[in-house]
Amino acid sequence: MNVRAFMGGTFDPVHYGHLRIADRLRVALGLAEFALLPTARPPHKPAGSLTPVEHRLAMLRLGLREFPAVTLCTLELTDSV
Repeated sequence: MNVRAFMGGTFDPVHYGHLRIADRLRVALGLAEFALLPTARPPHKPAGSLTPVEHRLAMLRLGLREFPAVTLCTLELTDSV
Protein backbone atom coordinates (compact mmCIF):
# COMPACT_ATOMS: atom_id res chain seq x y z
CA MET A 1 0.00 0.00 0.00
CA ASN A 2 1.34 3.45 -0.93
CA VAL A 3 0.73 5.65 2.08
CA ARG A 4 1.32 9.37 1.71
CA ALA A 5 1.65 12.08 4.31
CA PHE A 6 1.54 15.84 3.95
CA MET A 7 2.91 18.55 6.20
CA GLY A 8 1.39 21.95 5.65
CA GLY A 9 2.86 25.30 6.51
CA THR A 10 3.83 28.69 5.21
CA PHE A 11 7.51 27.69 5.06
CA ASP A 12 8.39 31.36 5.25
CA PRO A 13 11.19 30.70 5.39
CA VAL A 14 11.68 26.98 5.13
CA HIS A 15 14.40 25.76 7.48
CA TYR A 16 16.37 22.61 8.14
CA GLY A 17 13.96 21.62 10.91
CA HIS A 18 11.02 21.42 8.49
CA LEU A 19 13.00 19.27 6.07
CA ARG A 20 14.57 17.01 8.68
CA ILE A 21 11.26 16.33 10.45
CA ALA A 22 9.58 15.44 7.15
CA ASP A 23 12.36 13.04 6.17
CA ARG A 24 12.58 11.41 9.60
CA LEU A 25 8.83 10.88 9.76
CA ARG A 26 8.84 9.40 6.26
CA VAL A 27 11.49 6.87 7.29
CA ALA A 28 10.08 6.11 10.76
CA LEU A 29 6.57 5.50 9.44
CA GLY A 30 7.68 3.64 6.30
CA LEU A 31 5.80 6.05 4.06
CA ALA A 32 5.86 5.84 0.29
CA GLU A 33 5.79 9.63 0.08
CA PHE A 34 6.03 12.61 2.38
CA ALA A 35 5.20 15.95 0.82
CA LEU A 36 5.46 19.51 2.02
CA LEU A 37 2.30 21.48 1.27
CA PRO A 38 2.87 25.24 1.35
CA THR A 39 -0.22 27.24 2.16
CA ALA A 40 -1.35 30.06 -0.08
CA ARG A 41 -3.07 32.32 2.45
CA PRO A 42 -2.85 31.28 6.09
CA PRO A 43 -5.78 32.66 8.13
CA HIS A 44 -3.58 33.58 11.10
CA LYS A 45 -1.23 35.91 9.18
CA PRO A 46 -2.10 39.35 7.82
CA ALA A 47 -2.56 39.69 4.07
CA GLY A 48 0.61 40.79 2.34
CA SER A 49 2.89 39.63 5.15
CA LEU A 50 4.18 36.52 3.37
CA THR A 51 7.16 36.25 1.08
CA PRO A 52 5.84 35.89 -2.49
CA VAL A 53 4.88 32.34 -3.45
CA GLU A 54 7.53 32.03 -6.17
CA HIS A 55 10.28 32.83 -3.63
CA ARG A 56 8.92 30.38 -1.05
CA LEU A 57 8.78 27.67 -3.72
CA ALA A 58 12.34 28.43 -4.81
CA MET A 59 13.53 28.14 -1.18
CA LEU A 60 11.69 24.84 -0.78
CA ARG A 61 13.11 23.40 -4.00
CA LEU A 62 16.64 24.35 -2.94
CA GLY A 63 16.19 22.83 0.50
CA LEU A 64 14.62 19.64 -0.83
CA ARG A 65 17.70 18.87 -2.94
CA GLU A 66 19.21 17.36 0.20
CA PHE A 67 16.05 15.31 0.87
CA PRO A 68 15.08 13.73 -2.48
CA ALA A 69 12.48 11.42 -0.89
CA VAL A 70 10.51 14.42 0.40
CA THR A 71 8.42 16.03 -2.30
CA LEU A 72 6.65 19.31 -2.85
CA CYS A 73 2.88 19.51 -3.35
CA THR A 74 1.68 22.82 -4.76
CA LEU A 75 -2.02 21.91 -4.87
CA GLU A 76 -3.06 24.66 -2.47
CA LEU A 77 -1.07 27.23 -4.41
CA THR A 78 -2.52 26.31 -7.80
CA ASP A 79 -6.06 25.27 -6.87
CA SER A 80 -8.55 28.05 -6.22
CA VAL A 81 -10.12 26.53 -3.13
